[in-house]
Amino acid sequence: MRNKRYKFLTESVLFEESGLPRINIFIICVVAAIVVMFLVWANFVIMEDTIQLKGVLNQEDSSFRVLGQVTTSNVALVHEDAEVFISIPGITGRKDMHGEIVNIINEPQYDQDNRVYYLINIKINMTNSEKETIYTQLLEGMECNLEVVSGTRTMLQYLLGNLYDTGRSTFNFK
Repeated sequence: MRNKRYKFLTESVLFEESGLPRINIFIICVVAAIVVMFLVWANFVIMEDTIQLKGVLNQEDSSFRVLGQVTTSNVALVHEDAEVFISIPGITGRKDMHGEIVNIINEPQYDQDNRVYYLINIKINMTNSEKETIYTQLLEGMECNLEVVSGTRTMLQYLLGNLYDTGRSTFNFK
């Protein structure tokens, strides 16, 4: 009786009778458990969808604001009150300065190559201690890199969305 129980736990009778190679049920269970754990983990990991932009520091009264440039393809993804990560090369890192979009100027602007862009006004949010250390290094007109958070999604949504897009484009015949 003990040998039959051991054989049931370690070998698949269905595969043995069909002539296929013996498969260890324990390995199948471990792989299935790993896949399930990954799917559960991927459903809880939150990712930020961000848009990379360029901006310039402007000084208003005693505080600084950032004037950012948004291309026409990204202007629909940007909204007021969106969180913005601001970094100034050589002074601050990515997470050092936060801000939020105050308003989007709907009047289109044109650069030297005649490309259309829109301006966004960003208010910098910092504590008093951060202002003392960083504000002394800031000058009006400094260029800065902006990451505007346009939304969030889970790792699972990200992976399944890419698989869906790939599958849809693969079978899209013209």
